[in-house]
Amino acid sequence: MTTETIWRPDGNVVGLTDRPRLPRLGKIHLGIRKTSARGSEYPAATDFFVCPDVVKAVYGEKPRELDIVFPSDDVSRVAPVSWKSYTATRGKVCTGDGKRAIRLIDDEKLTAKPTQDDYDAAIVTADRARHAARRRPARRDPAEAPP
Repeated sequence: MTTETIWRPDGNVVGLTDRPRLPRLGKIHLGIRKTSARGSEYPAATDFFVCPDVVKAVYGEKPRELDIVFPSDDVSRVAPVSWKSYTATRGKVCTGDGKRAIRLIDDEKLTAKPTQDDYDAAIVTADRARHAARRRPARRDPAEAPP
């Protein structure tokens, strides 16, 4: 008799949820919600930060300046940046840094020795269930030769 082990996600992601994180004590807003004469709400700007009570206890009721400290000096960890390409039906299909790119491509559209143009034409569409993530060098200059 064999026992099949079924893995079920528990909400933990290796490298993400196992590192220390700062607690979220609230949100800081740049305005408030007001109600119109008809009863619908709309955003209205303020000349102060709208803060949770723990921030108001330090900076006052209507702070105009706040001290900000990032949890790391590494900008890529605080605010990661990349080139991204989206389609209306599929969502994000390509992510790159200007030198390398990872994109979802339709393997069935590729030839035996695909060129850069073949890879460009093979980006997945909404009706394709089979696809693969391929690492490709990003070309920004059309005159640059494919690898």
